[in-house]
Amino acid sequence: MTAEITVFRSADFFSAGFPFALRHVVNDGREFHAGRRFRREFWKLSYIIDGCGDFLIDELRYPIRSGHLLLVHPGAVTGYDIKSGRMELYNILFAREFIAAELRELRDDRNFFSIFSDTFHQRDKVPLYVASDVAAEPLLRSMEDEYLRRRPHRRFMLRLQLLELLVGLARAEVAGRDRTAPEDLAGRVRYRIETGWNEALTLSGLATEFGVSAGHLARCYRASGGGTVMRDLKQRRLDHAAQRLLETDDPVELIGFESGFRDVSYFHRAFLARFGCSPGRWRRERRRHNGSGTGSGTNLTE
Repeated sequence: MTAEITVFRSADFFSAGFPFALRHVVNDGREFHAGRRFRREFWKLSYIIDGCGDFLIDELRYPIRSGHLLLVHPGAVTGYDIKSGRMELYNILFAREFIAAELRELRDDRNFFSIFSDTFHQRDKVPLYVASDVAAEPLLRSMEDEYLRRRPHRRFMLRLQLLELLVGLARAEVAGRDRTAPEDLAGRVRYRIETGWNEALTLSGLATEFGVSAGHLARCYRASGGGTVMRDLKQRRLDHAAQRLLETDDPVELIGFESGFRDVSYFHRAFLARFGCSPGRWRRERRRHNGSGTGSGTNLTE
């Protein structure tokens, strides 16, 4: 299914000479789903007050919940797949010119603020700046009051508060790369699994990618949720394979390969251990249970 893309124009949100807007909204899961995507002409900071789901950015999914703060580049196509029925959040919309003078002073060795440069390319950089459990709500409530009441020096105050949010996000993003932060490391590995499950990921390869030892990565990941990296990677691949078995008539072997399993025998063994039967049998029984038949009539193999 091709997603519907809505483009938000700066002129619809900003007044003349004031390229900033703040929205306190509640998004309904019936309206915000994988079939709707958005592109904008400005940068956006979003803070999740309540609710959970997936943040969709280009072809990636990032699990989000209350306490997450996200910074999105204008070049990204984004959306929400809300799992909690509704999601309450703050959206801060702003043009680069609103903080242009301060951006000249903001430099860091992790290139966080390169997202505001002319040379930034979404496909070449981290696709999403995100931090979890950021104590941003008090500051955002103060910004909301400042924005709505239109007191003297409103622009100056809002600019300072926006910069405080951005610097806080930059610090949290750097801390998340610190090998001494086990929960942040585990979260990044989970995101890597969620977005790269069909790649040839290995424990040692992930450890090299994150600049830690394989043992340290395995311990941090296990301590954060009780599972193991490779087990969760296998489960994610099996989930995708099961979905494809229901949605298509593609051969079982092809689905296993596309799901990240390079060994057909291992795919069958893993599927049997997870679902209690072979992929072909599982497909037939689920379709019979759901009252649906095959689509293209392709010969299905066990």
